[in-house]
Amino acid sequence: MTKYAEQFNSETFLSENPLLTQMLRLETSLRNARRVLWEWLDRTQYREYSKDSMQKLHPLELVVVRDSIRALRLMSTYRKEKYAGFSLVKALWDVACGRDRPDLTPAFWAEIIHICRGAYGRSAIYKKLKKQKVELL
Repeated sequence: MTKYAEQFNSETFLSENPLLTQMLRLETSLRNARRVLWEWLDRTQYREYSKDSMQKLHPLELVVVRDSIRALRLMSTYRKEKYAGFSLVKALWDVACGRDRPDLTPAFWAEIIHICRGAYGRSAIYKKLKKQKVELL
């Protein structure tokens, strides 16, 4: 494993998403865990599109927020999981509850960690761009 890949693991995910993992940890069924994930996505999107956040984030970062949340929603539907033969919700729920998941690779964690960072408006893709007001004609 490369040094770069070592930074992507369940511990990083858990430390960067304490609210989500705490909420998942309290659930007793996969169905409830899916509901909790969707509620977290709703709250996160609402918070990031609030007036305060919209003033802080670059407009293109808001697009990343929207698309990251949309991706997580689509990846966590029962239908998609059934066709993929893999449950994202079960994986996150297992890890939040402290269950060992050796099948989850650094590539998986890199994807999930980056999507969650995007959902929080912390993708840092547009960090160097300055927010500018658009002058309309």
